[in-house]
Amino acid sequence: MQDTFMWHHSMSFKPVSTFIQANKAQSECTEKVSQGVWWGKQTQSSLLHFNIGKQCFDHDFIHALVAIKLLCADVNYAEGLLNKTQHHAILYACKLIIKGHYEDQFPLRIWQTGSGTQTNMNVNEVIASLANAYLRDQVKTFELLTKDKIHPNDHVNMSQSSNDVFPSAMHVVVAQQSTRKLLPSLNKLCQYLQEKQSEFKGVSCVGRTHLMDAIPLPAGAILSVYLSELNHAKLDLQASLQQVFKLALGGTAVGSGANSPPNFGRQVIAGLAKRFELPFEQHENLYTAVSGESALLKFSASLKLLASVLLKMANDFRLLGSGPRCGLNEWILPANEPGSSIMPGKVNPTQCEALSMVCMQVFGNDLTVSLAASAGQLQLNTSRPVIIHNIMESIELLSDAIQSFAENCLYGLTLNKAQIEQNMTNNLSIITLLTPELGYDMAASIVKEAQKKHLSLAQSAESLGLFSRTDFEDLLKRNAFQ
Repeated sequence: MQDTFMWHHSMSFKPVSTFIQANKAQSECTEKVSQGVWWGKQTQSSLLHFNIGKQCFDHDFIHALVAIKLLCADVNYAEGLLNKTQHHAILYACKLIIKGHYEDQFPLRIWQTGSGTQTNMNVNEVIASLANAYLRDQVKTFELLTKDKIHPNDHVNMSQSSNDVFPSAMHVVVAQQSTRKLLPSLNKLCQYLQEKQSEFKGVSCVGRTHLMDAIPLPAGAILSVYLSELNHAKLDLQASLQQVFKLALGGTAVGSGANSPPNFGRQVIAGLAKRFELPFEQHENLYTAVSGESALLKFSASLKLLASVLLKMANDFRLLGSGPRCGLNEWILPANEPGSSIMPGKVNPTQCEALSMVCMQVFGNDLTVSLAASAGQLQLNTSRPVIIHNIMESIELLSDAIQSFAENCLYGLTLNKAQIEQNMTNNLSIITLLTPELGYDMAASIVKEAQKKHLSLAQSAESLGLFSRTDFEDLLKRNAFQ
């Protein structure tokens, strides 16, 4: 068996563009399949007729589809619909693909039929071809091969439809990537924020509203805002995943379950839950699961909420780190690389900028998902490829950007305590904390004198004959700098 696998795996393949160009001149023969590939005529036809853009399906999505095919074969075998030889051959092919082999055999573009039928058939054809190659190496007679030969539709796609398999694969991969990548990255960011709160304990800094000086607050309080909002975004993500865990399998073409055994979908989903260690279950209304994508629409909105929190945080970081001589300069961001090709010594808030751009991309992706989720007609949503493409991109970008920001910016963040102390001294709004003792009118007169003559609050109080400079500074320390 190992020798058989190595022989197939070592075959060389031509670029996909070669197969497209080779068939363009003979469009009347679109079913002719190029040499050296494992796909079949439906994949070849799609390559010819949907040569649009360069975006293909993520390998993790293909693996989710193949995992469904594997478990469908298990249930079909248990139901007596596949014989032992066919079952074993299909499993053999699926396992090869899930291990990461033959990834170049899934070249179809995102921009295809809105149901994803062509990618479902691409998967069916490759599995069938690999399974038949395995059988050819195992059987001794032509009669046995003919008897057990695997057909993409009749055997690999048995008891299924693209209309229930494709959306189920979408939900599986979104749940998998969210729990495996996105949520761990978010947890790391929250952990670092908690650690920085402890590190900055005891330091107060100037508050700012409308970008103008306001009363002081603890430096850790700024971080607590991000932590609180990120935790809220995480709870929203986790809540939206509860609907993503509900799958359309068993609904087949329109949600009726036609051409599948009773409880087929539930049995396959139970296998998926065990395989991925996630609480997948059959949707309570399979007609709904096939016709709409409200679950992924809500999940995309949760990604947008997370992105909005991250964008606010990134903007605050670069404002507080602006300078070093002519900006706020209260936070010192790590200098990971030179900031300018012309200005020596310049350090730019590059991690903040990268995170900001990712958040903007997520906003755009969510708009596309919103439009696509509302674009179905009657019994089927017909924009599913673009929905999963955009959501997968958002998950990947957010996961990577959060990880990068946490490790390359937040982890090395320090405070410029000298600048913070100077800003606190110059902050006239701090007089607000003395108004209960001084009264509003006296406090206002001290601030106006300080603004007019460019004095500190203590100098202004002394200039007005209200306090000695020392007494006023003591008053500030007791009320504002504690």
